[in-house]
Amino acid sequence: MTMVAAPCRSSAQTGASSADASSTVGLISRERRDHAAALRAQEVAEAETAERLRIARELYDMGAHSVGIIAIQAGVGSRVIQT
Repeated sequence: MTMVAAPCRSSAQTGASSADASSTVGLISRERRDHAAALRAQEVAEAETAERLRIARELYDMGAHSVGIIAIQAGVGSRVIQT
């Protein structure tokens, strides 16, 4: 049986692979931070949109209620004039 020795790595090769690993970890870390920031920005935008829709609905309801009251008062006014 023939045995083949595994290649021996020099300290320069080990340092290079360590630097590559550090670089990769740093890149992944930065990408996670950027993604988290983008998610927060999206959540803020969605919250703003929801609040604007809520305000718009409330204003619409108030306007519709006011127009309804005006119509009722006009109807009562015409009856008062007729009597």
